[in-house]
Amino acid sequence: MSATTATTADRSGGSWLGTFLALLARDVRVLRRQFGQFALRTVMQPFLFVFVFAFVFPKIGQGFKSSVGGASFTTVLVPGLIAVAINFQGIQAVALPLVQEFSVSKEIEDRVLAPVPVWMVGLEKIVAGAIQSVLAAIAVFPIVYLVHAHGAAPTVDIHDWPLFVVALVFSSLLGSSMGLFIGTVLDPRKITLLFSVVLLPITFLGCVYYPWAALSPIPWLKDLVLLNPLVYMTEGLRASLTPQLPHMPLWAFTLALVGGSAGLGFMPHAGQVGGPDVVREAVEMLGAIRIAHGVGAERDGEVLQLLVDRGVCLCVCPSSNARIGLKPDFRKFAELGIPLVVNTDDPAMVPTTLQRELTVAETDFGLDRGALIAAAWRHRFGPNRSRQRRQPGA
Repeated sequence: MSATTATTADRSGGSWLGTFLALLARDVRVLRRQFGQFALRTVMQPFLFVFVFAFVFPKIGQGFKSSVGGASFTTVLVPGLIAVAINFQGIQAVALPLVQEFSVSKEIEDRVLAPVPVWMVGLEKIVAGAIQSVLAAIAVFPIVYLVHAHGAAPTVDIHDWPLFVVALVFSSLLGSSMGLFIGTVLDPRKITLLFSVVLLPITFLGCVYYPWAALSPIPWLKDLVLLNPLVYMTEGLRASLTPQLPHMPLWAFTLALVGGSAGLGFMPHAGQVGGPDVVREAVEMLGAIRIAHGVGAERDGEVLQLLVDRGVCLCVCPSSNARIGLKPDFRKFAELGIPLVVNTDDPAMVPTTLQRELTVAETDFGLDRGALIAAAWRHRFGPNRSRQRRQPGA
């Protein structure tokens, strides 16, 4: 690298960092101005939980009796309440503003105003949301210590400070990362589904009211809830705050929290019924490296070339396309070097399997079954995923 190139790169990096910090300072300033609203929405949910379960129920003689380690129900509840506050605040702080922006201008305003890459705008939103999540977690402590009936006080202490800090920070980052994911893939017209279809199941099946180990009598549910990020937040906080209760092994929730925060992937749904412009937006605005469908790009050579240049993988659904009358030329994509993988789309609407989709792609569209499987492995959301582009004829 020449001295001139190195200097330019250093200036660019310095400029990006300065812009990143400016965006973060702006969000913190907005939070300070709206702190009253923030505090109200932050404390309301944990306050009502604690008021009902730790004050009202014991007062009327209907208090819960925990069968876990002889601990009170309020003790079991505290780590879960903190995790819920973190998760709810992180998702709300990041997802709702993004949904509002996309519903009006279909653009991330910060991407237009700030001279930084899209990924840095997303990172700033994650960090800003995580700061709000940490504040929400701190606000829960005085509530659980002050609001309870006589004899119903929780037995909670920070037994392991380093573990608590790790669980708190990475839970907050994971919560705001989920907010970024939801805010960029959720159709603004379906924002009401966020609470009923996303937040409600996550909360009730997030091991908030019971440790994960207590689900052993229901093994299928114990395995199923491992798909829920809130479980790892709750178990991490439970290990540091109430180690006398059963909890996940340290390595399990740490790996999930750190790995989830660092590598949460997303795949926007674009270009099944929309045109090439929708696919372009998914790539240029959202920075998508995988797109569900994307076949609308077939009609625009520039968008096809954009997919080639960025190495974007299209997750195509032959049977789903056929059901709505689409007949995309998948071979055209493959011959250009655009990575293709297959998916079943919505099993409730299209009764198919992954094996059948592979067979359809091979027999009806002339695609290479082995190449489809290999592309799925290379472009998976996971460790060491490859962004290498398939070459024509591979």
